[in-house]
Amino acid sequence: MLQINALRDDVYAITSKPFVPWRLDAVQKNILHCDITKKDQVEKLFDDYGFKTVFDLAAYGAYSSQNITEKIYQTNFNGLLNILEIASKFHIHALVHAGSSSEYGLNCEAPNEDDL
Repeated sequence: MLQINALRDDVYAITSKPFVPWRLDAVQKNILHCDITKKDQVEKLFDDYGFKTVFDLAAYGAYSSQNITEKIYQTNFNGLLNILEIASKFHIHALVHAGSSSEYGLNCEAPNEDDL
């Protein structure tokens, strides 16, 4: 975010938290709040800002304390689906969806990119 933000002023970070997470301290002027599991909130952001490129870095379940199965499903699947459905109406140029080490199954400590 910081490198992109240094080149453009139309880069935004979106968080579902009511506060600014410490990782976003340096870009506080471009922080938006949205719960991606709420389709109407996602659509409002696209209406208000007209995004053309989206980097989806949202995740729940990456830490052992994040163990609410329903929230894992809602955030990681339904949240992505909401973004995809709304983005398709706005004819975005690109969507990058980042996964997590949990995709590597039992070897989630420090997997190599070529692990099964």
